Amino acid sequence: EPQEPQEPQEPQEPQEPQASVTPEKGEHKPLGDDSNQFRYITLDGLDEEQNPPLFEQASLPLAGPRQPEGPSARELLEEEVAQLKQSPKRRHPLQTVAYTLLGLILIIALLLQLAYFNRYELAKITELRPLIEQGCTLAKSYLSNPAACDIPRQKNSSAFEVIERDIRSHSSREQTLSVNLIYRNNAPFEQDYPPLHLEFRDISGILIAQRSFQPEEYLKEQTDIENGIAPGSTIRAQFDIVDPGSEAVNFTFSFQ
Repeated sequence: EPQEPQEPQEPQEPQEPQASVTPEKGEHKPLGDDSNQFRYITLDGLDEEQNPPLFEQASLPLAGPRQPEGPSARELLEEEVAQLKQSPKRRHPLQTVAYTLLGLILIIALLLQLAYFNRYELAKITELRPLIEQGCTLAKSYLSNPAACDIPRQKNSSAFEVIERDIRSHSSREQTLSVNLIYRNNAPFEQDYPPLHLEFRDISGILIAQRSFQPEEYLKEQTDIENGIAPGSTIRAQFDIVDPGSEAVNFTFSFQ
């Protein structure tokens, strides 16, 4: 087949050779017109002070071996409940007896202390007084001071009975009266010597004078007051007083 005649090509102008330009640090490489060329940026010229890096390396601690976890609160609670549900260990019989005896000894010691510090009030009870007296008698044999466990004697002033009485003018002293009295302890127990009270009244019953006398004032000097008055014993009282006057015609004795 006959070929088509080719058109004559125009003579191309010789291109001047371009000098190769090497981009300096921090500059972009010039891009050509060709779309297939890639665009890139050199990072050699970045100034770290002006342009900090995009990412910083963080110092992270290295993870050590994993520690085993302890029991949870629920597990601990269940363990305590299980221990409470377990039956207690049975004690030895001798141990039980020893604890029982120790408890009894402590209770007895406490009761003895209460009885000692309240012995005055307990001694006033007729049913308990013999026990208190026996306890103090036994304690005095072990105490260095026997008086530390003293018990006051029982008291019943109404149990004293006047057997004889006499008041007359003194034989050698003016305006003085001599008083003589005998009384007896009718109580079934020993009593302390009581104070003696004397009153003077006129014919109308009006009080003229009165006075109380302690045992040291109306007893003889040789009388031992500390021994007390035994049941059924009689005591003689004798002393002098000032005459209250002629209006005092009646007198009365009483025991305090």
